[in-house]
Amino acid sequence: ELKMQNEQLIEAQVDLHNLKKRYFDLYKMAPLGYCTITKDDEGLIEEVNFFASNLFGLAHQQVIKLPITDFIYKEDQDIYYLFYQKLSLCTPDEKHICELRIQNKNGMLFWVRLSATSYDENPFILLIMTDISELKEYEEELKFRISTEVAESRKKDLIMFQQARFASLGEMMANIAHQWRQPLSSLMMIIQGFQTKFELGRLTSSIVTEKVNNAILLGDSMSKTLEDFQEFFKPTREKEVFFLKACLKHAFYLSKYILDEKKIEVYLKVEEGIEINGFYNELSQVFLNIISNSKDALSSKDHKRFIKVIAVESENKIKVDIIDNGGGINEDILPHIFDPYYTTKYKNTGTGIGLYMSKQIIEKHMQGSVSCKNIFYNIGNQKSENCAMFSITIPTNKGDKNVS
Repeated sequence: ELKMQNEQLIEAQVDLHNLKKRYFDLYKMAPLGYCTITKDDEGLIEEVNFFASNLFGLAHQQVIKLPITDFIYKEDQDIYYLFYQKLSLCTPDEKHICELRIQNKNGMLFWVRLSATSYDENPFILLIMTDISELKEYEEELKFRISTEVAESRKKDLIMFQQARFASLGEMMANIAHQWRQPLSSLMMIIQGFQTKFELGRLTSSIVTEKVNNAILLGDSMSKTLEDFQEFFKPTREKEVFFLKACLKHAFYLSKYILDEKKIEVYLKVEEGIEINGFYNELSQVFLNIISNSKDALSSKDHKRFIKVIAVESENKIKVDIIDNGGGINEDILPHIFDPYYTTKYKNTGTGIGLYMSKQIIEKHMQGSVSCKNIFYNIGNQKSENCAMFSITIPTNKGDKNVS
């Protein structure tokens, strides 16, 4: 019986030896770095597997008894110090993880993720090292790509914003020409009057004074017209508090000649005293783009044409609805009208960027939203008509002083 017990004991010892061998083979050949270090401040390496020693750039025996900090990249020493401090204060079985760079004896750098657990009864700490160099390279490449794409997107938006303004320039010039036609004609009459009265000997000092004053008033009016249109093309860089109604009236004023020419009536139903803290010229550009879109839709219609604006303020938000009875927008086109370079006009008359830039201004610069849908609407006793309605919602932001 004793002999049998001895044989069983020997058998168990052989099994234990084989088990240990298999364990150490797994430990040595694991695709992760295992490193056992002392728990004291020196952090001396007591054992490493092949993966870890390869990371360190030394043979297995050369690594033993070296401080782990010899292999931590100098710029990441503070990261390891904080990691070690947390590890020394943690409760049993609590894990800690950090990411830092290992510098081997050949000067090569590797990104590793360190994972460690400290045990009260054990004088050693087991560090598990995962090589994440490829992952970090991918992250850096991804960051670079994102930053490049963002920069390109901003550049494109800026170009398109300028294109949207220049697309409005033709209509603006028509408005300037119209508003200058009458005062220029009056100035010509004053000049001709000077010549006629001079030839007839009736040019007195009082007549000269009167006509010069009239000419000055006309010149001031023409100069004011230029200033109004010039200001429109200056982007507003800093937020300002302004009245919504004034901004709307400004946009319709800049479009007045074209709207009058097309016999389009304008109705404003805007609550008095609605204030916005935002970008005046940019919002005026949005209104102008939508007005232009409505004007194009109405130009081919034979019935009475109108654009109506309804604006209300509620719960720190402003809702602006711009409605025209131009027949609405084709349901197939409706989902795409805010897409860049999408236009339903002839190629020589439309750029497809006005509504896109309007959406960018409202959403990015003014933290609002803009949408469009078809509705049935009537004004007064007129029968309901198929209309397009652009809806803009923007926060009042009266306490916000941010710069675009």
